[in-house]
Amino acid sequence: MYADNRRGRGIPIAIVAAGPVFISCYFLADLYLRLPDALAFRLTDLPGHFGNALLLLGLSVVVGVPLSIMPILTGLVLMQGLSAWHAGFRSSIFWALAGGMIGALPLIAFPAGEMGGPLCFALIVTSTLCGWLCGRWQ
Repeated sequence: MYADNRRGRGIPIAIVAAGPVFISCYFLADLYLRLPDALAFRLTDLPGHFGNALLLLGLSVVVGVPLSIMPILTGLVLMQGLSAWHAGFRSSIFWALAGGMIGALPLIAFPAGEMGGPLCFALIVTSTLCGWLCGRWQ
């Protein structure tokens, strides 16, 4: 029998991906809310916007890593304990659900109207994806 060296691979991936996924989901949700209005876009502005987007995504990794470590490790400890208790919790679907529930916790303290729709959407989608990534290789 050989050792499975893939175990735990999703944890650093989730920690690094949290910032860019959050920023991308936030901007996509914000654009969705503006859909009835016309979006001003010129092809000549594309190189500048692309450079700004790359800079923003790079900065989101730097800021997102320290912010995402605690929630991801909290969910990881919780789900590893549940997985040891019952084999059904080893499914990556349960890990994604747990991540989404941890991401929805701030909505208990702050209603969606106060936090804003794009922020709520980005937080829940990012948490769900990070939970799935952590559970994928457990």
